[in-house]
Amino acid sequence: MDVSLILAALFGGIIGVAGDTIGRMGARRDAMRQRLEAREDALLAEKQAERARLAETRVNRAREAAESILAAYRDNPFNFGTPEDEALERFRQIQRVLGYEYVHLGDHQARERLLDVSRILDTLNINSSLCNLSRVEVGFVARKEAKVLLGEFLRGDPLTPASPQWNDIMEAGAVAREEWQRVLQQRGSTVRLWPFRENAERRLDSPPSQGNSA
Repeated sequence: MDVSLILAALFGGIIGVAGDTIGRMGARRDAMRQRLEAREDALLAEKQAERARLAETRVNRAREAAESILAAYRDNPFNFGTPEDEALERFRQIQRVLGYEYVHLGDHQARERLLDVSRILDTLNINSSLCNLSRVEVGFVARKEAKVLLGEFLRGDPLTPASPQWNDIMEAGAVAREEWQRVLQQRGSTVRLWPFRENAERRLDSPPSQGNSA
C-alpha cells in the first residue's frame, strides 16, 4: 500500500478525532456557559423578587404606621370643652404613638411634617399657649394638620401645603424651644436635644448647677 495513502488516512483519522474532541469540548463550554447564564439569571430574578418583597413590606409598614397614628387620635379624642389636664394627657398618648410610627413613612416630607406635629405636642407640656391659642386649641390645629396629611398619604394624593395658622404655630413653637434652650444653658446644661417633659420639670425645679446637668 502506498505510504502516502496510509499517512493520509492516519492524518485524516487524527483530524477527525481532534475535530470530534474539539466539538465535544465546545459543546461542554456552551453547556457550562448556559448553566452559568441560567444561574446568573436565577440570582438576578431572586434579587429582584427580594427587592420587590422589601418594597412591599415598606409600603405595608408605612400604611400600618399611618393607620396607627390615626387610631391614636381616634382613641384619644378631645374638643374645646376638654379640661386642659385631660387634653395634655391625651396629647401625650398620641405623641407616644406618633413619635414611634412616623419614622416608617417612606415619604420624607410626610415624615418631617409629622415630626413637626410631635414637636408641637411636646412643646405644649411646658407652654400654656402658642400664638395666643390655648393648649387645646393648638392641639386641635395639630390634629387637623396630622389627619389631613395622613389621609393624603394613605390615598396616595399629593401633599397639600400646611395651613398658614399651622405655620404660625410652628414658628411660635420654635421660639419657645429656643427659650427653653436658653433656660437649660443658664442652668449649666450643654444638652442640645429637646428634653422630655420629665427632664424639663426636674431641671426647672432644681437649683442651677455649675456643670452639665444632663
